[in-house]
Amino acid sequence: LPDVAFSPPLEDPDDFLLVQLDSWVWATNWAEVSRTASAGGVVATVTARPVRLTWDFTPRRSDPETEGGCAGPGTPYDPSKRPEEQSTDCSITFRHSSAGEPGDAYEGHITVLYEVSWTSNVGAGGSLGTVPRTTVLPVRVGEQQALNESGGTNQ
Repeated sequence: LPDVAFSPPLEDPDDFLLVQLDSWVWATNWAEVSRTASAGGVVATVTARPVRLTWDFTPRRSDPETEGGCAGPGTPYDPSKRPEEQSTDCSITFRHSSAGEPGDAYEGHITVLYEVSWTSNVGAGGSLGTVPRTTVLPVRVGEQQALNESGGTNQ
């Protein structure tokens, strides 16, 4: 199943992503997986290669930005680098808070699509199509506002 991370990070159940702020998404366990089996003198290997990361956060509230994806695992955000030194093609921007949703969270469906193929020692092999693997997790989205008070009077 996909294991994903976000930036800003969601490390604690009280953490939340912010509305109107690009949130980076990436798969932390993006890797090709192979398994081999044998019967008699035939050895077959099945390989699943990840090709796409997608997401869907429900309910959608007519908000198309809550669905999306990227061709690849996404890029981890590196807090040791300056923001202008890094970028991602895998981000989501929420337009609405999840307040009022069950558990005050959106239900996130994060899917990695795998292309699956097989080979054998007798020359047979081919495509087995694509297989989706989905992780479902709650994602809280909130709003924050800043108040700037000068402490004096403006003249």
